[in-house]
Amino acid sequence: MFINFANVLQTTRKKPPFGIAQVGKSFRNEITPQNFVFRTREFEQMEMEYSCRRRRPTSGSSTG
Repeated sequence: MFINFANVLQTTRKKPPFGIAQVGKSFRNEITPQNFVFRTREFEQMEMEYSCRRRRPTSGSSTG
């Protein structure tokens, strides 16, 4: 999602704040203790990212 962020902004025509979610599969190889057998485990993962603009400090605010 981070790599295609500019593409998402351009194609969806949205301005922050907005959210993006994706679902995908990932795989992990495991070795079982018996006979050193390799097996592949499959997981389904979901990721959600919410983007918003930074606040700009106001000119009248004091810091300190």
